[in-house]
Amino acid sequence: MAPGVALQVHDPQQETGVILTRASIPDLNDESPLPNGILDGTIVYNTNTATGPGYVYWDDPNHRWEYRDPFIGKKALFTNQFAGGDASNLNRLPENAVELEVLDKTIFNETTDLYEVIGRTRLKIKASGRYKFFLGIGFESQDGENTIETRIKISNSSGDSFPGGYYESNELQDTDSGNDDDGSVSFTEIHELQAGDEVSLISYGVQRDSDLVYLRDPEQCTFFVIKID
Repeated sequence: MAPGVALQVHDPQQETGVILTRASIPDLNDESPLPNGILDGTIVYNTNTATGPGYVYWDDPNHRWEYRDPFIGKKALFTNQFAGGDASNLNRLPENAVELEVLDKTIFNETTDLYEVIGRTRLKIKASGRYKFFLGIGFESQDGENTIETRIKISNSSGDSFPGGYYESNELQDTDSGNDDDGSVSFTEIHELQAGDEVSLISYGVQRDSDLVYLRDPEQCTFFVIKID
């Protein structure tokens, strides 16, 4: 072995790897499920999807698990301030789809070094990796029968792409004259992103009457993101 090397795995075929201890860590500020008093620098692979999977080491002076990638597990949550007639009409043809104004209020952002809001509609990602998104959107129309479709859009210097699925709202149908017709859509997706990518949501009508469709109420939309790898 080379000087200073305490352990070396010999694999002349270069076809195997080493599996370190795997543990589901629900709280990054607690040793559990490992025993209390573990040594500073102890490394495990966290399998917990809520706190973020990845290699972590125990930082004993600060009494917390730290990721090899300091951004893994970092989260942000945003919502909308504008709704109704103060927001954009979403009942458009697909080629005229608009980006949803769901990033104009920050509920929390654990690090602006990773997440940066651009205007009211886009989130700029500052580090490459895999990200999980949870989106929940509420709609309203004043009349008619409408269905709104929502997708994730990724924008960068190469243009726009739409790597995820198509998600349709329940039908916004008038059941009582004079009452608003409400609908919603929610979904979770994981995407591999590059530093500098900008993420937004677009919506458009797929079953369209002539009336307008808006975001339903202020602070009723959810745009949540966490870096998982």
